Amino acid sequence: FLTTALDPLEVLTEIRVSVASPGDGSNYQKLANQASGYAIVGVAARVRLAENGECAAAWIGITGASDHAVRATSVEEAIAGKRLDATTIRAAASLAADGLDLLDDLHASSSYRAGIVRGLTQRALTTATERASVSRG
Repeated sequence: FLTTALDPLEVLTEIRVSVASPGDGSNYQKLANQASGYAIVGVAARVRLAENGECAAAWIGITGASDHAVRATSVEEAIAGKRLDATTIRAAASLAADGLDLLDDLHASSSYRAGIVRGLTQRALTTATERASVSRG
């Protein structure tokens, strides 16, 4: 059911995660299946705000919407170099499901997943931006 990219005789020995810098903020949002707890859709967002308050970098990942995790590069590009106010975040989040081969199964239709992807992307970006603003001081 769940697989990794590891071969049967390989062992994962290390994971490196960069330390957050001032101006960094992150958030994870998910709509979980109540029985299993697995994400029907999950969105992780990390933003880095420059000293002038504009988005210096962003990383957005989406899980559960398609058969593999994906980066939402269209959203990342839409917010690059911009102030992350509610209007900018909402417009960027509206792009989150574009181009995804969305699952359509007993847990959620593809159109429902598309709406959830957009909504969770907006929430994750909003919270990540708030946290980045606090860490910037």
